[in-house]
Amino acid sequence: MKLRNINKMNKPNDGTRSFFESIFNKHVLTALKYLSHNKKEFIIINDLAISFHTKPFMCKKIEILVKEKSNFKYFPNNICKNIELIIYDLNDLNINDEEYKYALDTAYLSNNFKISSPTFLMNLFLKNFNIDNKANAFTICLNSPIKRNELFSNIHEFDIFIYKINKDYCMKYIKNFNDYFKCKLYERSSGYPEVDNAFTDWLNNTKNLNQVLIGGMAMVNFDVNIDRSTTDIDFLFLTNEDIPENVSGFKKHRKGALQHNRTHVEIEVLTQNTINKPKEFIQLVFDTAYKKDDFLIASPSAIVALKLGRFNPRDQKDIIDIINNYTVDLSIFEPYLSENEFNNFKSLVF
Repeated sequence: MKLRNINKMNKPNDGTRSFFESIFNKHVLTALKYLSHNKKEFIIINDLAISFHTKPFMCKKIEILVKEKSNFKYFPNNICKNIELIIYDLNDLNINDEEYKYALDTAYLSNNFKISSPTFLMNLFLKNFNIDNKANAFTICLNSPIKRNELFSNIHEFDIFIYKINKDYCMKYIKNFNDYFKCKLYERSSGYPEVDNAFTDWLNNTKNLNQVLIGGMAMVNFDVNIDRSTTDIDFLFLTNEDIPENVSGFKKHRKGALQHNRTHVEIEVLTQNTINKPKEFIQLVFDTAYKKDDFLIASPSAIVALKLGRFNPRDQKDIIDIINNYTVDLSIFEPYLSENEFNNFKSLVF
């Protein structure tokens, strides 16, 4: 067998690596070459397709999708060692004719094999979103753009899943991710030059801090209400240890706040104890946050989850504005919301 280009194999497929070059296991190659003589139409799915689109890895089975299993010729067991051929038809994977046609139309052709596209793979994973398929979905998302508008169903679950994976990866690889939120970040001011100046100075001097912008300033930057202004700048930290002792241009003013020397505007520094939520909830706020420049801003759903506790008239108005402009999904926060908080949400939505 011809020596492979190792450099080509150690990175996601940019279109220059063939299907056969994406396979480590020589027994799988032997089986595939036998399978290629089968005249019945089929599509490569699952592990081998993932290996083709991402970095190749050792696969010990061949999984294919056919319209009907009848009369499909299996390869003899003695052709390859310990290689399993798994054949799925439309009923096995709960796929209809239209979805199968989409699989054919979007398939990649390499070495005379049809390999399912990343978006079709995601469709398959979402139909049975178990732990293995979530791992596969994560691998695909990191290496290939997913066309969200071409997902058959379970888009809601896809969005929750995307929430849970690192936002750096989301923004880089899932090209249509902004289509979901459609937000105009950082295009408006607080309405007060002093607050804007303090905000800018804080960001310039805290670029390496593990913090998320929440509260009124986050609301302003999501641009949901042209009349929204704020005198508050609130940053959430994972732990008390993450809060800086000293920030250039600011001084300790009171417990939980630093004051801007030039404008006297306060920066509220909050933790799980301040907002009375477990660390897991705070971690979700971080995990679902947008990254912009050198800091994070809480997602619309996270802002809603944070505002359900206090639930004063200002909070209620903010929640309604967010709901009217964004798709709010509290499913990942729900385990950490009290019954009263969840009822507060329902009172505004239902």
